[in-house]
Amino acid sequence: MEIITKQAANQSVNFIEVVGDLISRESLILQEYLFACLDEGKYFQLIDLKHVQKIDGLGINIFDYFIKRGILIRLFNVQTDIRSILRLSGKEDIIVMINETDSEKAISLVNEEILKIGDTVKDRIKRRQHARAMVFGQKEFKYQCSQNGVIQCVANVLNLSKGGIFSDLITAVGLENGKLIDYPSVNGKRCFEIKIKLFDELMTIETDGVCVWQDREKHKTSIGVRFEGIKKEGKKLIHHYLSNPLP
Repeated sequence: MEIITKQAANQSVNFIEVVGDLISRESLILQEYLFACLDEGKYFQLIDLKHVQKIDGLGINIFDYFIKRGILIRLFNVQTDIRSILRLSGKEDIIVMINETDSEKAISLVNEEILKIGDTVKDRIKRRQHARAMVFGQKEFKYQCSQNGVIQCVANVLNLSKGGIFSDLITAVGLENGKLIDYPSVNGKRCFEIKIKLFDELMTIETDGVCVWQDREKHKTSIGVRFEGIKKEGKKLIHHYLSNPLP
């Protein structure tokens, strides 16, 4: 996959064209590019997808992740199949597609949004403190709830750093009553017996932590957990994973 930088009349808009499919390891090229934009303060992204024929869950999660960090991303020239996949993913309201094929008109629409938003976008930006990588894996953890006692959770791991982990909750069940918790409130709670499974069953990180933020949209709950008391072996595994993501 290749990323081509285009010239936009308004220097506030970072206009790029993606050539190739947003699947598997190819998507990581876009991930690293957007991380660089985040670090450099390029918070308004217009992305031309006319040469993208396929997208998978990782590609969708990359867009979702950077939007949640405050970057304004607008897609245009989106193929019909890609639009259908985004609708099925349930993230069509988050990942905004401009119904336009002309680049100048698309840039003009983004400019209008920038004028409305102004400098407030800087207040929403969540800059990264540690190097991190998109990952495939799951984690299990427990936390204490006053209403339902100890809650056992399973989550899809999306992003890992040496300081913590970002994930989407799959299930939350009360261990004492077996009750399924539809909308668990984890923010601010101590998370214990965290087990993060990466690569395969042989690579498991065990630690404790605390949930430092939680974001709920529709029927999905995303959480950020900061590690506390992680052992030396776990730190080595994380360092290895960050150096060799997605085998």
